Amino acid sequence: MKECKKVRKDIFFAFIEGKGLGKEGEEHLLKCEECKDFFTYLNSVSSASEEVKKRIDDEMGKIEWRVFEREIIEKVREESRKPLRIFPLKNFLLPKYLIPSMAILIIIISVFIYILSIPREGEFFSESQIFDKMEKVSAKNEVLKYFEDSNFLLSSFVEKESIDKYSLKKSKELLLKKRFINQYLEDFPNARQIASKIDFLFMEFQMDGENKEIMRIIERENLILKIKLVKDEIKEMGAL
Repeated sequence: MKECKKVRKDIFFAFIEGKGLGKEGEEHLLKCEECKDFFTYLNSVSSASEEVKKRIDDEMGKIEWRVFEREIIEKVREESRKPLRIFPLKNFLLPKYLIPSMAILIIIISVFIYILSIPREGEFFSESQIFDKMEKVSAKNEVLKYFEDSNFLLSSFVEKESIDKYSLKKSKELLLKKRFINQYLEDFPNARQIASKIDFLFMEFQMDGENKEIMRIIERENLILKIKLVKDEIKEMGAL
């Protein structure tokens, strides 16, 4: 039904952008059970993603960051003070005449690393700096994993031209994951745009969309190649 297709598209983009459905959409839901089920499903995905995020925030809030900071610094100092174990390896790694030179070189490198790893007097890593760094590294890995899994799923669909049980389950997980990583895509407009198109296709998976139409969208958008380019872009940019 043409009206259903338009309303579902509106529902989908309202879901992605976090906006309301509007009067026309709400009126349609009162008379169409299928679209109402679609709307209910999206709300369940949204609720689940918010619950996951809340749990993560709660766990992060329990960490004593100042204690954590001191433990990291102390660990670096302990490691740097450990004696060098060079000579037990001399019989099978180095000729005897190279042992003294190699020992001096390793000592110099170790001292250099030790000096760099100790903060200057009065200088400490703030808890926010530690948290931000950890969060950015984790976010980058999550975003890359999202695109890798999406690429695998869409490539598998192109090869089989059908949606199996695994694809159905995995696409649902990726719809949930997309809600979680949205905030990390702000600085990557290309990645965000591609992720929205992936989202739309995975929604078609869930709603038993026509295989030919899904295939046509993948080919028209050259989506698999674009996913690869986006992955390369994120890797080159370093931490998000």
